[in-house]
Amino acid sequence: MMLIEKKIQKVLNSNFQSFQNAWECTQFIRGELFYYIDALLTTPNSVHTDDLPSLINFIELAFKLILKWFEIMPSHLSSFKEALQTPNLFNVDLSAAIAMCGYELSFILGSIWGMNKRTKSFFAKFCQNYLCVGKYCLQSKI
Repeated sequence: MMLIEKKIQKVLNSNFQSFQNAWECTQFIRGELFYYIDALLTTPNSVHTDDLPSLINFIELAFKLILKWFEIMPSHLSSFKEALQTPNLFNVDLSAAIAMCGYELSFILGSIWGMNKRTKSFFAKFCQNYLCVGKYCLQSKI
């Protein structure tokens, strides 16, 4: 997880401006990160209870990335509207690529919260474990 965590931290620190171009942004957010988190949460047999602390730290970092995207999205709204009119714009325009990450980031958010069928098996496996600590923590009921 270390390499992908470094990439996420770099994106966070730069407000999504660390990408060299639109292709790099699309490949990382909508490709690598999306499938990495999906694989972590849909293959519960590869995750053991001892792995939960590092997995939770990684998910927390991904959650921060999603929050950062929501924070910067208003500055990319015009690019989002333009990308809706020109469907392949996200391939060549970085601002459009950033704006169009919303679907995948929203799906990741739903996966983190166990809101889709694919991640239910992860939460079912760890239903006796708290996935975070603190007074606002809820134990999974799946």
